[in-house]
Amino acid sequence: MIEADRYLTETGVDRNEDPLLQVLGPTETSEIRKRYKHSFGDVHWDQSDYLIVLLAGFVATLLDVFLVRILLDGAFLGRMQAGSPMTRWIRENSASLHDHYLGDIEKAAKVPYDLSAGKAVDGLSPKVHRLMSLGHDPILTFIFGAMDVMTGTGTYIRQAR
Repeated sequence: MIEADRYLTETGVDRNEDPLLQVLGPTETSEIRKRYKHSFGDVHWDQSDYLIVLLAGFVATLLDVFLVRILLDGAFLGRMQAGSPMTRWIRENSASLHDHYLGDIEKAAKVPYDLSAGKAVDGLSPKVHRLMSLGHDPILTFIFGAMDVMTGTGTYIRQAR
């Protein structure tokens, strides 16, 4: 955070103003607005749009806490983490349904923050990848999950050694 503040100060970007408007010139900004309006029309959000987004975020958070959580019991950073009892029940009682209907969709709809094993992140394994990925966090996914999907990257927390 300190480095980011220093960089913004050195480049003259005011954190209280829209940084894009400070970096782009007025001609570029005007051209971007014209192209956006041409592609999508004059879009304005009203209270119902904000309410729908808030409700969707709330429902997604509840689903993540109660259904997804940590799929299996496992250790992370030296402490045992309890898996979700509801997820365990669903897994035990819906394996054939999942394999038949959702297996292909699961393979086709990968997200970059769902890497479960690899050498790129120390300690990453299928049992702890949800704890290590900020895209799986119920709150931080609004920032990191969206950013990772848009940039095709994954943001992970490395285990300390």
